[in-house]
Amino acid sequence: MNKLTDYDFLGSIYKNTKESELKETFESIKNQTHKPKNIILVFDGYIEKKVFELVEKYKKLIPIKILNIENNVGLGIALRRGLLKCESKIVLRFDTD
Repeated sequence: MNKLTDYDFLGSIYKNTKESELKETFESIKNQTHKPKNIILVFDGYIEKKVFELVEKYKKLIPIKILNIENNVGLGIALRRGLLKCESKIVLRFDTD
């Protein structure tokens, strides 16, 4: 029997991230048959309070690690910085919408 390979998920959220869409994303990740080793979530600048509270709730359920960038730098740079925090050889990117 083959051992499944570890992988990390990488995603980024910003001021326009919708709470309902992020919840759907987290539920999908939570229900994966083969769970990620880590979920690297980049806060690209300001995040709405409800979105932040949702992340805090899901941090208790799935292995979310936060990278906080004070000012919005855009998706490409945010993901590049998040990639540096990934630990697994395989990194899967996810969208939050």
